[in-house]
Amino acid sequence: MCRKSPPDLIITDILMPDQDGVEAHLDLRNSLPEVKIIVISGNAREFLPIAKALGAHRTFAKPFQQAESSKPSHSSSLSSHRHPIT
Repeated sequence: MCRKSPPDLIITDILMPDQDGVEAHLDLRNSLPEVKIIVISGNAREFLPIAKALGAHRTFAKPFQQAESSKPSHSSSLSSHRHPIT
């Protein structure tokens, strides 16, 4: 489904039950290079710089404030989405 109609943005966590977020990020980056990816983590923050170096568009350490995710410096790098996110 993602290949036929790729999303504009994917948000993934580092720690997930079936696949770690760094591995998921690499798989997504290889299969859907045009999709923007945000990587978040609360318990594995040491992996956020790795995700950024591997091409994540943004990384956030949890918990984060709502205002943090809407700062112009953050949202401007994601503003080229094709459809509004609702």
